[in-house]
Amino acid sequence: MRRFENKDTETTEHLQRKQNKIYTTIISIVTIYPISSERMIPATRLP
Repeated sequence: MRRFENKDTETTEHLQRKQNKIYTTIISIVTIYPISSERMIPATRLP
């Protein structure tokens, strides 16, 4: 039974690491997107 418990904790840690990676990517997109959109808007407004 202990082996299974250890496996469960390992999987939960792995999932948490995956979630952290997802959150960091989302944060980076959120921070980078406004800058890129600001640069893109004037380009689209030009005739």
